[in-house]
Amino acid sequence: MKHQKVNKIKLVIIIVLILTLYLFGWFRPELTRYVQINNLLCQKQKQLEKYPILLSNKDEYKNQTLLLKNELKKIKDKLYVSETPLIATSQFLTDIETISKSTNANVLTKNILPTKKTGKYHHISVMLNLQTNSSGLTNFLYAIKTSKKLYSIPYLNILPQKDNKLRVALIISSYMVVRNRSG
Repeated sequence: MKHQKVNKIKLVIIIVLILTLYLFGWFRPELTRYVQINNLLCQKQKQLEKYPILLSNKDEYKNQTLLLKNELKKIKDKLYVSETPLIATSQFLTDIETISKSTNANVLTKNILPTKKTGKYHHISVMLNLQTNSSGLTNFLYAIKTSKKLYSIPYLNILPQKDNKLRVALIISSYMVVRNRSG
């Protein structure tokens, strides 16, 4: 009886931790900033082309553009860059499987979900069914959060099993941009 109570308390703590991390959002602010920087760069380019007065300040604008491009590159490095969503999803799945192995979260099944195009980005997702213990799940979620890539978990369902294992169904999402043909 006490053992079940301790397991329930652990499960509640894990669920509260997961919901807290989900509510604060893991990558939305960076992706929003990425879009803002892209838009700002386009506006600056149009201003330079349209207004001769601005040409007198071209060095200042070049410096601002360089700073914005560097920030954009940092964020872009956290996205998947590929020629097709299929290739990006394959790399995405490989990265998630590597994380699952390193955290002892056993992948039982995996399903690639349809890709959704959002502007110049592709939203890629995979649904996984994992079997692990509470420590493995915590380590898995922490590894996802601290990964070099941007991930989101829009769906998570945890079911305790009799053998002190957890059966976890979740969807993990990320974004990709299409690689320029020149590089």
